[in-house]
Amino acid sequence: MPELRLLLENKRDAVKVKGRQLIRRDVKIEGQKTTMATLLQKIRDADDKQGLLPLMRKAYEEGALENNSNMADIMKGMLQSMVDKQRRRYSVSEKSFYATLLSYGGPFLHDFVSKNLSGPALSTSRYPNIILRPSVTG
Repeated sequence: MPELRLLLENKRDAVKVKGRQLIRRDVKIEGQKTTMATLLQKIRDADDKQGLLPLMRKAYEEGALENNSNMADIMKGMLQSMVDKQRRRYSVSEKSFYATLLSYGGPFLHDFVSKNLSGPALSTSRYPNIILRPSVTG
């Protein structure tokens, strides 16, 4: 019986220690969540001051993005590329835009714009396998 009592006390102490560790971890996680929420709010505030989100919201509300669906596709592709680094599928509008840049401006202009707007590589635009849309090219 004393061995069982000793074993039970050891297990109970181990559970108490593990419980304290879990509580500390939970407190730490909650602190990190609070820090992240504060940081996200600061980013939103800074972005609102710079005006990107309000302009995007206004353009959406006024229907400007629906009227310029090609521009909306290109902007969506840029933002998606920033979020998802492995994105490799480009819309027809994006391919048309970069193919037009390549044909009218040459490879240097294509590379410059593509790198700054998270666009496709030169080889992707060189052989796009698409029919260029008149609204993008002219």
